[in-house]
Amino acid sequence: MPSTEAKEVEQIIQDYKAGVIGKGQALTMDERRKVTDAIGEWATVRDDVELETLKLGGRDASHYLPEAVEPGMVVLYLHGGGYVMGSLDSHGRLMAHLAHHCLTPVYGLDFRRAPENPYPAALDDARAAYIALLNSGWSPEQVILAGDSAGGGLVLAVMSLIREAGEPAPAGGILLSPWLDLALTGDSMERLAAGDPWTTRPTLETFGKFYAGDVPRDDPKVSPLYMDFADLSPILIHVSSSEILFDDATRTRDRALAAGVEVEFRSWEGVPHVFQLFAGNLPEAQESLEDIAIWIDKRRAAVHSG
Repeated sequence: MPSTEAKEVEQIIQDYKAGVIGKGQALTMDERRKVTDAIGEWATVRDDVELETLKLGGRDASHYLPEAVEPGMVVLYLHGGGYVMGSLDSHGRLMAHLAHHCLTPVYGLDFRRAPENPYPAALDDARAAYIALLNSGWSPEQVILAGDSAGGGLVLAVMSLIREAGEPAPAGGILLSPWLDLALTGDSMERLAAGDPWTTRPTLETFGKFYAGDVPRDDPKVSPLYMDFADLSPILIHVSSSEILFDDATRTRDRALAAGVEVEFRSWEGVPHVFQLFAGNLPEAQESLEDIAIWIDKRRAAVHSG
């Protein structure tokens, strides 16, 4: 049963969508991005998390350091936004909540966005940031990759890229409402369309074209649902059972499990796409973050025992 707050957030999302559409005229990409940055205000402020700006792999980044830190792990976070929107501003409060709940430093990356910088720009930036963390002293078994929506797709794609390059694998990947199939073949695209207050197929089609360019939409490089999952690090997937990307999550879970990958999967009913953006205001977001903290603690325990 969805929380009372879950019903209330639908109006907030509708107001956001109205702002993106504009009043009588189409917004430019820069205007859409400015509107999207405002979603960072959906979560509550965390005054107990310190923010520092820096460079990571040659790109701007944010470092979130909670007051209490349990040593041993670090998170590299890749924001959502369809590869064309979203930023360190739109996801800043979410990353602060993640750092607080997990007692773990979190680095957010300002990767290059389409259409100005289509594939493989974002993927290259994510890989460079991961390597930069290793070069700064973190060991691979201490680094967790995390991301939401398109950022979740980047997490899997960069894990595959790292494996293909023969580079050391991270401790695991966290996927929140991940967008993993730019070909949009999941049955939930139509089955759940009427009940999804946020994401639409036409929007995803447009963003997918911007990002993939001439690369086929079902190419594993841009749609990691179709990748080879063999020997991949453990994965945690959180998703709403009410969003059109639900089947992206379930099919990825099934393919990863079939390949012998350790997967933990959890879904929530009646909450929007990337409901963790409402951290501090939505009980389901709190549950998700607490669950993520437990999962990270398992990776931390393995580091300590090793």
